[in-house]
Amino acid sequence: SAVFFLKPHTDEAIGKVLAEFERSKCLSVHHTVGNHELMNFDRGTLLKLLFSHRKDVGLDKLYYSFRPIKSWRFVLIDSFELSVERHDKDSAAYHEAKRLIDNNNPNIARGRNWFKDISKDRQRFVPYNGGLGKEQIKWINNELKEATIEGERVVILSHQPLTPEAASCQTVLWNYPEVLSLIEKFECVCMVIAGHYHNGGYVKDKNGCHHVTVKACLTCEEGAYGTLDVYDDRIVLRGRGAIPKEEVYHLRVVI
Repeated sequence: SAVFFLKPHTDEAIGKVLAEFERSKCLSVHHTVGNHELMNFDRGTLLKLLFSHRKDVGLDKLYYSFRPIKSWRFVLIDSFELSVERHDKDSAAYHEAKRLIDNNNPNIARGRNWFKDISKDRQRFVPYNGGLGKEQIKWINNELKEATIEGERVVILSHQPLTPEAASCQTVLWNYPEVLSLIEKFECVCMVIAGHYHNGGYVKDKNGCHHVTVKACLTCEEGAYGTLDVYDDRIVLRGRGAIPKEEVYHLRVVI
């Protein structure tokens, strides 16, 4: 199920959220776009509301990186660059998204149960998921190369998980095999933080990268949020509400 607001409730709801960020004592605030935002706002509106302070993003580039402290780089990706949600139906991104769904899950066009008789490896091709375009994948590759040269550790932030092992086969990035194969080439990537899969999940991959899927505050009455403390040898997630009070993720030694 999904939550839709009819105006003026849409603007009122996001206004309340943004007002809380304004009150925050955080030095900076960063956003990633998910399907719930795209169900209620088009990308142009989200660009104005969430990214107006940044000069390195645009209507077709809602992804960027930042360095909060020395030796750490956070890479925020747009996991709905390819999406059928609120895209201009004449855009190349929309047509590519529709092609991927039609080729992998004919139930959508037929109006049938989305998952009936669809193999698990194709169940991710549904409208509430999305994918990365070729230019964004190239950009990620360049970011990770640069981080490696600079001796930085990297945390990737994505609304959608990048592996079904930290979520489910129905709530993962469309082209996750390609993206996962890319980041596994770089020892600098130590953690991927995602949402989307409301139950939350976790896996440490074969290279020691931690994939953390945070539970959804939407379905947790007690809330679900936390803070990250980063150290040379570990990351500590200090949770509130449904998030554990303290989770320690030990980092591999990068040579």
